[in-house]
Amino acid sequence: MIKQNQQWLEYSAQLKTGNKSLILVDSGYRWMDNYITGNVYYIRAGYEYKLSDNVSVHAGFAHFGYFYDNDRLSRIEHRPYQEMSIQNKFWNIGVYQRLRVEERFFEPLTADQTGSFNWFNWRFRYMIMFDIPLFKFSKKNPDFKMSLGIGDEIMINAGKNIIHNQFDQNRFLISPTFYFSKKLNVSFIWSNQYSSTFTPNRFIHGQVFWLQIRQKFDLQKAP
Repeated sequence: MIKQNQQWLEYSAQLKTGNKSLILVDSGYRWMDNYITGNVYYIRAGYEYKLSDNVSVHAGFAHFGYFYDNDRLSRIEHRPYQEMSIQNKFWNIGVYQRLRVEERFFEPLTADQTGSFNWFNWRFRYMIMFDIPLFKFSKKNPDFKMSLGIGDEIMINAGKNIIHNQFDQNRFLISPTFYFSKKLNVSFIWSNQYSSTFTPNRFIHGQVFWLQIRQKFDLQKAP
């Protein structure tokens, strides 16, 4: 078992384009070893359509870059994806479920990495998150509040190149979130992760601190 600590920074924007449609954009950077070693950057964008008040479908594309020796890229990944999400509320607790399918195309950039990664594989992801309201900071501004998210996401690989690492990773998430308004919130996420590697029976146990900033914009009201 390999032990790791990682630090992630992510910004996401939700752009409302219609009563049932959204454009979602996010980007991020990931470090290892207490911000010493750069690990991954990514840019992602997608389009979401609401089938109902509770059910949405979404499709998009992501670009990932993976660093080698902290100063150059060892590989890049092109990742189209499709997903369906369901949101419900039981009593006062929000329940969010997401099923995502990813098509992962890898492009090695260094000679020593050429045989180390699959050129293509599928990945299937299922997430469930519970959003528990904690308290409101202001009676005059009910949108200024805090909640606690608890959830888990499991990821499974598939494809002809996947031999022993069908299990990709599992993330257990705890996420205190501060809502400053309906349009801005910040989450401080702790993630306990188990990931497979290309070596049989060799896994990575990672502790991740993840700062996530989210904003919402209504393009329908733009001048």
